[in-house]
Amino acid sequence: MRHRAHRIDELIPERVATAEPVRPREAALLRLQQTAGNRAVAGLLRGRVVHTLAEPGAGTFDDIQAMRPGSTFVTGATSMPDGSYRAPQFEMGTAFTSPGAWASTPTWKQKHDEGDSECVYLPPGRYRTAKEEDGKPVFLKVSEEISERIRAGEQEHADDIKHARDISLKEAEAVLDKHVIGTTFPAAATKQEAEQRVLDRITANLTHPGLGNDQSRWGEIYRMLYSKTEERDLKGWHRFSQAYREEANGEVTYTVVDVRTKIGETPSDSLIRY
Repeated sequence: MRHRAHRIDELIPERVATAEPVRPREAALLRLQQTAGNRAVAGLLRGRVVHTLAEPGAGTFDDIQAMRPGSTFVTGATSMPDGSYRAPQFEMGTAFTSPGAWASTPTWKQKHDEGDSECVYLPPGRYRTAKEEDGKPVFLKVSEEISERIRAGEQEHADDIKHARDISLKEAEAVLDKHVIGTTFPAAATKQEAEQRVLDRITANLTHPGLGNDQSRWGEIYRMLYSKTEERDLKGWHRFSQAYREEANGEVTYTVVDVRTKIGETPSDSLIRY
């Protein structure tokens, strides 16, 4: 599963941090509860597959680092729902109704599943990292103000993914529900013509024509749209700047600061577009 992570560059002479192992099941359940709620945890414990796009929740330092092994000082991360979603699908239900006449009455094959994501950020605090400088342990300090900025950045990723869902999977399902499923379309001379009438009805009722009427591509289009959230990180909009360094009592502390992020400047509907 891919993750979008907020990191801090140029803090310490370059050395790759050792990734912490993923924490046990209790930590995973706590993260699920924080980001998706009690209903999702209850479903997981009952053995049900629970697919939920998460809202930002406070995570532990070790868990957040484990989401991006090898990265330096990750302050927040949001995973993509790769491989866990499914697009709405329908059966044409086309049948030969009388001599020279074909008609389609579409039925559901499956409804959409938005997929899973995880969305976590560092709460205020001072965190022991895996790094050392001249044998001294290195800590990372996050203020309340910076923690809120990190949370807001992860919220943008969460909102981006949900907007992608809304203008792809949910839109396709809504059109099918309202205009296609259970409707017997006027008869046509051939099976192909009868099914084209179904496809034309879908096209005519789309809010976003780029979604198209090919149900085999709706999942791919969802992935293409939510992947655009990566631009926020690739363009440095979520990158926190060099921190202040303090040394005392045999320890080194870096305080995270924000001098160049662009959090809050680009809404999801401006970035996640066809």
